[in-house]
Amino acid sequence: MSEHVELSEPANKDGIRLIDCESCGFVHVDPIPRPELLTRYYGRTFWQNVKPDALDALRRQRKWWRATYGDWLTLLGDAHDGRLVDVGCGYGEFAQVASAWGWTVVGIEPSERAAAYCERRGLHIYAETWETCRVMSADAVSALWLIEHLPDPAAFLKWCNDILWPGGKLLLVLPNEWTPIQEEANLFATKHEWWVHASHINYFSWASIEALLERCGFRITERFATYPMERFVMTGADYTDDHKAGRKAHKHIEKMDLLMSRESRISYYRWLGRRGRGRDIVLVAEKAPEMPLDGHRMAQDGRE
Repeated sequence: MSEHVELSEPANKDGIRLIDCESCGFVHVDPIPRPELLTRYYGRTFWQNVKPDALDALRRQRKWWRATYGDWLTLLGDAHDGRLVDVGCGYGEFAQVASAWGWTVVGIEPSERAAAYCERRGLHIYAETWETCRVMSADAVSALWLIEHLPDPAAFLKWCNDILWPGGKLLLVLPNEWTPIQEEANLFATKHEWWVHASHINYFSWASIEALLERCGFRITERFATYPMERFVMTGADYTDDHKAGRKAHKHIEKMDLLMSRESRISYYRWLGRRGRGRDIVLVAEKAPEMPLDGHRMAQDGRE
């Protein structure tokens, strides 16, 4: 049984019990849902019922998303002619941008609805989970807002390590939780601990995700962030229980970002990331060279 320390009482909300697990090294729900339940949930429920407006929002914000994704692809470096596996690719917008940048992209998406949309866009998609997908090798793996939903994030990171070539890159985007600014904004928010969500299993800080990556054979090479949304709560624009206020806040960020050059955006969000700030953690980690791919997989892929 994992040793754990209970979080403060407010974290145990809406029937969600969270523990600061000493053996795992990060906060997660207790109990962890069974994998077969999660497969059904993400296959037929998540995009349809939990995020029903996500595609419309993506279309409205497409210019901003493509600029943002371009910033993140810049962090991966110059290997734009390699193979990138985008895990949990959703409606395929990041995969589409990566393809335009020269990557050969393979997407993995368990949602029947989202995978079908990707196929209509001409993307190479495996409509299944990463556990069952027989991807042989990759130069880069991307997982955007995925790891917080997984029942075993260490197993996923080890799978990424296994399919990556030595020196391969992993792009992760995930929420940055229980930060000082979150705790301060929480004093003013209408909805306390608004970042605790029923679909999230895991909650990471910069320290806990870095420790987990190191255990799984990765070294962080780029620290980046997204805009600290909590600032809006601190200035009276409390979006925690007001969708209209949330959309207005996002419009402000979009306008600000698009007025900046790519160089300026990268400089600003890198500055935030290196100081552990920002609403989301955006990082690039490199596979340690002393952990090569399994020889059988290399032979199958024809790149010995």
